[in-house]
Amino acid sequence: MTDVRMLLAALLFCIAAVSGVIYIAVQPTQLRVGVTADDAISRHVMQIADQAFRERKKEIRLKMVVLRNAAEVATALNAGAIDLGVARSDNIAAATAEAILLLRREALVIVAPGVDDATDVSALSGKRIGVLAFGGPEPGNRLNALFDYYGLVGASQKSAVIQPAELTDALASRRFDAFALLGSVTAPAVAASVRRIAETSPGGIAIIDMAEAEALAQRVGDLETVSIPAGIFRGNPPLPAKQKGTVAAPVRLMARADLDEGKVSRLLQQFLSVRSAIRRAAPGYDHYEVPDPEDSPVLVHQGARAFRDGENTGLLDRYSDALYLGLFVIGGVASFATAITARFALGRRRRLMRVLGELRAVGASLATVTSPPQLDEAETRVELLLSSVFERAANCELSADDLAAINLAFDWWRTQITDARARLSVASTEAAGQRFLPTQAPGS
Repeated sequence: MTDVRMLLAALLFCIAAVSGVIYIAVQPTQLRVGVTADDAISRHVMQIADQAFRERKKEIRLKMVVLRNAAEVATALNAGAIDLGVARSDNIAAATAEAILLLRREALVIVAPGVDDATDVSALSGKRIGVLAFGGPEPGNRLNALFDYYGLVGASQKSAVIQPAELTDALASRRFDAFALLGSVTAPAVAASVRRIAETSPGGIAIIDMAEAEALAQRVGDLETVSIPAGIFRGNPPLPAKQKGTVAAPVRLMARADLDEGKVSRLLQQFLSVRSAIRRAAPGYDHYEVPDPEDSPVLVHQGARAFRDGENTGLLDRYSDALYLGLFVIGGVASFATAITARFALGRRRRLMRVLGELRAVGASLATVTSPPQLDEAETRVELLLSSVFERAANCELSADDLAAINLAFDWWRTQITDARARLSVASTEAAGQRFLPTQAPGS
């Protein structure tokens, strides 16, 4: 029974080892993503994405890490404390991270109440400008670059950042002469704010057309020129009445350069698969895209390149290490189980051979038996051997071949004991006959 139990234990160990390898292989991968405390939009989008990943049992999960500012995001990425980081191009310090996804473009929409629609940016000189940031990072360098480029003397000192909820009071008190809205032009909150400014401005509003947007983008650096389509904020009458030009700062999802490209590729695939969930929960912020390595001003991660080129790793490539490890473990456990089984089978055979050897020795000793008590003693020894055999048979420790061998051995023993008793009986009879023969006289 011992060898059967050992074999069962070895098999259970093999199953447990294989199950463990499979369990580890299919466990979701958790990536730490750093987001600044002032970037409510990115935090919201990442939370929606992670919830959708979990609901759809995706391989990659996200763990939010809120940091104080963009400098901390860059430091954490460089140190490997986080795997991913969300950062706006004009608000991030130098980092060794690489871009994997362009989440949105935060455009600079300048709205001036009560002025001619053809007014350019230079008309804002000396004006009080209210800056509305719609949940994104602080304005950063964009406004300062704008003020410096157009020579808006005093504008930087008179500008102030307000929340969209404060817009109504600001319009009622006429605190500002113009407003700079920083956000995605497709976001409903941006459109609602522009309409609100228009409704409280009897003389109309002007959405400034930044004719020098391309030159400003090239001068400042990682800024892009974007168009504000006609009617994007309102349809009747269209607002703006015609297409406008401005600059925008991309908000990117960055990854550590040494992050596995397979994980990056699968993460991008998951982001695109949950676009509808993000669209429902965060309208206007589902227009993300994988950066083009040819046009991107920052280095694009190799995983994003592989995704764009359609070189996603397959199931075999993805789990090849786990599969090879599993096969190695299975082979090792199987060899171990085979060795253990063979060892215990050999031990069982040796125990059986000892029984048969002792039975043979008892049988061989019958040739020198001279009295019935000696035969009785030999039979007692054999009965003890037979009792041990019965016990092993009851514990399923004997095979059919073992039982056949034991049966033959006991048949041989019965023959030997029968012959010995017959021999002793004949000898006893002859001895008795000799005792009762008449005594012959000497010389008769």
